[in-house]
Amino acid sequence: NDSSQKEIVKKLITVASQEQKLWKEYKENPELKPAVEFIENLLADNYNFWAGLKPLPRGIQLWDFLTDELGLEPHILTAPWGKEDTNTGDFIPDGDCVRAKHFWVSERGKNLPNPPNPSHVHVTTEKQTFAAKTAPGFEEEVTGEAPSNILIDDMSHYLDNWASEGGKAFQWDSRYSSKEISKIFKILYKTFKEEDIVRESLIREDQEGVEKEEEDKIERA
Repeated sequence: NDSSQKEIVKKLITVASQEQKLWKEYKENPELKPAVEFIENLLADNYNFWAGLKPLPRGIQLWDFLTDELGLEPHILTAPWGKEDTNTGDFIPDGDCVRAKHFWVSERGKNLPNPPNPSHVHVTTEKQTFAAKTAPGFEEEVTGEAPSNILIDDMSHYLDNWASEGGKAFQWDSRYSSKEISKIFKILYKTFKEEDIVRESLIREDQEGVEKEEEDKIERA
C-alpha cells in the first residue's frame, strides 16, 4: 500500500544520506530494492516531475551570496536522470529530465535578482570535466596562476571526482545550520577575494613592466 511504500522510500533516502551513497546503489539490497525500483519508475520519462520541483531555500541563499556578495556569474552543473545501456554500459540521459532541467532554471531564475545565464547551465553527470579553467565553457583568458574552478555540491562522489581533477570542492547541504552556512560563506569570500587580489597584483606588475619598458625606450632614444 501507499503508506508502506512511502516508509520504505523514506528509509532508503535516510540510509543513502547517512552512508553518503546514491540511493540507486541499493538496488541489490533485498529490503531496499522495491524502493529503488519505485523511484526509478517515478523519475523516468516524467517531465512534469522535474519541471515542478521547488527550489530549496538554502539554495536560493547560496545563489544570492555568490551573485550579490561576491559578484560572480556561476555556472550551474546539474546531473540528469538516466539509465545505463544494457549492451554497452553507456549512460543514456533521460530526455524529459534534460529538457525539464533547462526549463526549471530559466523559469525559477526569472524570479531571482540575478538570473542565471542560460549558456552557463550544463546538464551532465561528468561534472569533473569542468574542474579546470580550460574546461569547455571556461575558455576566458585567465591572468596569472589563478586557482582552479570551485564546485559547491551536496553529493560526495561529485566532490571527490572534482577534487581528483585538481578543482576545489565544497560540500553543501540544505539542512546545514545558519552557523555552518556562515562558515562556508566566510571561506568562499576569502577564497574569491584573495583570487581578486592576486589577479590585480599580477595585472599591476604587467602594467608596471610595460611602463618601464616604454621609459627605457624613450631614454635610449
